[in-house]
Amino acid sequence: MATVLPLKSIAGIGNARTLGEFSPGDQIDPGYVAITGAASSILTANLAQGVVLISDSNGKVADSPVTGSELGMLSGVTAAIQTQLDGKATREIQQNSRSAAYTLVLSDAGKHILHPLADNNARTFTIPANSSVPFPIGTSVWFVNERNTVTIAIASDTLTLSPGGTTGSRTLAANGMAMALKITATKWMISGFGLT
Repeated sequence: MATVLPLKSIAGIGNARTLGEFSPGDQIDPGYVAITGAASSILTANLAQGVVLISDSNGKVADSPVTGSELGMLSGVTAAIQTQLDGKATREIQQNSRSAAYTLVLSDAGKHILHPLADNNARTFTIPANSSVPFPIGTSVWFVNERNTVTIAIASDTLTLSPGGTTGSRTLAANGMAMALKITATKWMISGFGLT
């Protein structure tokens, strides 16, 4: 007849036993089990390789859809994930101040291009062709003009005024602001205040 063995804790404490002391058919009281090494299988079902063990809603051992390799991606997390993300995210729209004709570069994505008050000359800021500077779809760039006028030109792609629908270069008046958004590989839409 099989014996129920109360395996209370790790070897050497209470009446815990080593694996060599068990006979076939012996049962272990699950309330007292502590695995201190590797377990190759669980009697009711083997674990899939690389899964993470969790407890289910009944307090039973279950495997998780999260794999060990996915869990490893969190190895450098030292605080709440959202707190770390907030620390990395740029909250400001960074500025690139220009007092001369200027053609956008890839690092201008998400920034505002400022024509400053100190420069009382008309300027042209150009959105380059996708073939020369492939901004990702969804890129936005702000244009801010403090003085005189700024022409917002586009090299060979399409710049569409919203809501009017006309295409081509736009003029931004003094104290005007406009935002251009890339919506396809070769099309930008632009809208703003003081923009014609």
